[in-house]
Amino acid sequence: MTQFCTVATTTDYSAFSGSSCRPDFNRFILHTDPRMPPKPVAKKPAAKPAAKTAVSGAKPGAKPAGAKTTTKPTAKPAPKATETKPEAKKEPEKVAEAPPAGININIKELAGVLFAEENNKVRASGKWPLLVDPSGISGTFLKYRHVNYIDAFNPSEMEPDRIRMALLGALKFAKALVVDMNEVDMFDTVVTRFEEIQKGLMDKIMDQSILTIDTYKSLMKDGDPPEFEVDPHKTYLMEETMKQFMFILITKSPEPSLELKKKMFVVTIG
Repeated sequence: MTQFCTVATTTDYSAFSGSSCRPDFNRFILHTDPRMPPKPVAKKPAAKPAAKTAVSGAKPGAKPAGAKTTTKPTAKPAPKATETKPEAKKEPEKVAEAPPAGININIKELAGVLFAEENNKVRASGKWPLLVDPSGISGTFLKYRHVNYIDAFNPSEMEPDRIRMALLGALKFAKALVVDMNEVDMFDTVVTRFEEIQKGLMDKIMDQSILTIDTYKSLMKDGDPPEFEVDPHKTYLMEETMKQFMFILITKSPEPSLELKKKMFVVTIG
């Protein structure tokens, strides 16, 4: 039979050394050793609040499913200051150019168109006539009228002094001065020959400033026939006579230059 020993006041188990008894731990009373300081009672850490269950597969920082998403209104960007660009200058609209003034007639109407005293379209236009006549009949017709006729294709008739006398005679005696250029566009040559008589003479003819007594006198030379002289007592009659003057160009070319057609009243004969 096992003998139990009761130890009430010591925790030194050496007392049981060599003894035949065994300590009865069921009846062992623990006494505090006055030599040992009391052990501090460990405080239990405060319980942490339960962490929210993370949704499986959710990215860090992602809001849990079912959470209401508050959408903040997107602030509208401030309107940009509009740059005021200078208005481009509008180019003036091109006005369609009017065709050269003129009429179409037959050869039988030519005398009435050129020399009619009333309702004369040529004189009303303020320009001299350009006869566009591929047939050449108008040149033959005018040779036998009250005109001074010059064949521009004939060098002798294009001599400056010959032209000067023909011009003075047409002005003094109420005639037309006719220059027939035939098939060739010889207007530049005609101008050159007239310029040899007096600088700017063709311009004076075209703008009709030739119809003055002073211009007429400036064309005269010593030795001219006396019938070309101006009677100082009849200058008024001279001015009226000069109003009947007409300068006529003839061409057989069906398409004379546009520049020439603009300067003159085109009479197409067909």
